[in-house]
Amino acid sequence: MEKILFVNACVRKESRTLFLARQLLDRLQGEITELELQREDLAPLNRESLERRNQLLCEKNLEDASLGYAHQFAQADIIVESV
Repeated sequence: MEKILFVNACVRKESRTLFLARQLLDRLQGEITELELQREDLAPLNRESLERRNQLLCEKNLEDASLGYAHQFAQADIIVESV
């Protein structure tokens, strides 16, 4: 079964883009995980976070929670994005 990651960046419930994305998702076969960006505690990438990420990668510490989004993208067979 394919893993589908739905990155939902729509802010309006009546969004046409969201409507179209949901129509597509209804036609896809697989396990859908929705990442609703409005509900996520997102912070911009800055020098400190970039250095931390690089340190984790150098240490091959790929299980750190800060890499969670990267894992979701890497494990997905299909990515559907709505903005």
